Amino acid sequence: MNKHWSDKLAALTPCSPAVEWAREQPSEATAWQTCQRGDWMLWLVGKLDTSAPYSDEHLSREQMLQLSRNALDVITQWAGGKSIDRARLDAAFSKCADIVRQHYPRPPRLP
Repeated sequence: MNKHWSDKLAALTPCSPAVEWAREQPSEATAWQTCQRGDWMLWLVGKLDTSAPYSDEHLSREQMLQLSRNALDVITQWAGGKSIDRARLDAAFSKCADIVRQHYPRPPRLP
């Protein structure tokens, strides 16, 4: 049986929805370019990026944390019962993903 590229991702133990989504993507590059979940992308970058911190070409840890906090604020409001429509939640994740791709045009290399 041929292995799917997402088997390497699954070995890093991301959340189940991320693995399920990745298994539907034909390649790592396609997944990176089409992913709308910036929180998933930040998790992967944080797990695998070994470049020098605070370089001009990559997000600093503080920038990553701020992006995560922005998405988390929307999620927290939603979880707390505030009226947040799905479109606003999706937009927060999507914006985060776009920013991650600006700094990481290619996905981190899976082990």
